[in-house]
Amino acid sequence: EAMDAARQLYARELRQKEQQFEARNREMHGFILDSDSQIEEQLAQAGSDGRTSEIELARLTQAVADKDEQIKLLTDRVDGLNETKRAMEKELSNTRSSVGKLEDKLAQASSEIHKGNHIIEKLDGELRGSKQRSKQRSEAVKVLEKRLADKDGGFKALVLCLLVKLLLEY
Repeated sequence: EAMDAARQLYARELRQKEQQFEARNREMHGFILDSDSQIEEQLAQAGSDGRTSEIELARLTQAVADKDEQIKLLTDRVDGLNETKRAMEKELSNTRSSVGKLEDKLAQASSEIHKGNHIIEKLDGELRGSKQRSKQRSEAVKVLEKRLADKDGGFKALVLCLLVKLLLEY
């Protein structure tokens, strides 16, 4: 009997332990199912977030590529404008040099024109003087010719002719 009682006690303890084990097993199974469910939700959320992140990453990558292209285009434009600026500065320098040379030529031409005008004025004065002297000689010749015509002297006529000749040569 004592053995039966001990066996019964052990059987009861074993059933209690089995029941506790079953309860723990159900509890663990529920925990595992809940954990699996939570993990699946988190994975779904992470997958969704991952796709969202992938989409956002792709969008941002494209935006960076677009900005890089804009920077390249702007850099090329700036380089082109700088090249144009250098060319224009060189052209300006050449133009200034040409203007300087032309101003020198203009000053030289102006000086030559002033010299020419001075020579023309001098020649004009000499011409007027020559015309005046020629006019005076012509009048003197007329006067002498008239006197010659009025007077009959051979000697006087000869002297007058010599005087006219000298005047004409002068």
